[in-house]
Amino acid sequence: IDHHYDTVTLTNASADAAYVQIDVNWTGVDGYVHLWNADEVNFDPADLAQCVVGDDDFNGTSASQIESVVLPPNSDSTVVLSTFGVGTTGEWALSITTIDAPNEPDDDYTQATILNLGTPDTAGIENATDVDWYTFTTTEASLVRVYTEAGAGAAVDTRIWVCDDTDPAGCTFTGGNLAADDNSGVDDYSRLAFSADIGTYYVGVQSLGGTGVYRIEAEVPIGEPDDTWDTATE
Repeated sequence: IDHHYDTVTLTNASADAAYVQIDVNWTGVDGYVHLWNADEVNFDPADLAQCVVGDDDFNGTSASQIESVVLPPNSDSTVVLSTFGVGTTGEWALSITTIDAPNEPDDDYTQATILNLGTPDTAGIENATDVDWYTFTTTEASLVRVYTEAGAGAAVDTRIWVCDDTDPAGCTFTGGNLAADDNSGVDDYSRLAFSADIGTYYVGVQSLGGTGVYRIEAEVPIGEPDDTWDTATE
């Protein structure tokens, strides 16, 4: 490195999103790596809105790692390799590894990823037909809220639906569900709430626009359950 940053373009020529791990080894310099959603021609280091994700130190100052990030279909992205000071010099070695999308395979309710209530999870939509399935269990009757939100990378327009274990195979966004939602969350993400009994539930997630990483969480809102006198909130 003989300037304050170097750039490398990553091209995903596929019609599907690609998931990669980015590793950098530094020699003689303490550096950091970022991924920007613009190619080198349109890359603008002053436009922080282009920055998707970054990392400083991984197992010490001699390495950096972006563990999982999505490259949108038919897109160019820019890896930015930088030091902590203008004029600082050193060397870097960059490696890009293709990895599986988070939680895949989960395309059927029988492959559903387990959600722990109150703990968010990260997953990825690979293409327009990809459906991600999740399952969680409630140990008492309560209101349960399920929502998606932005992950690292391009935005995903999600829709979600919830069903019990009566007939999950027949549960879709348009029928057989207990609740469904398209855009009640932030931006084009989804949010719903339903009254759950004790039992097992399934959540389906699909994209109406975009592929990439999103976050999902199922939670019991604070104060729930409080529907009877003996479960009153203090």
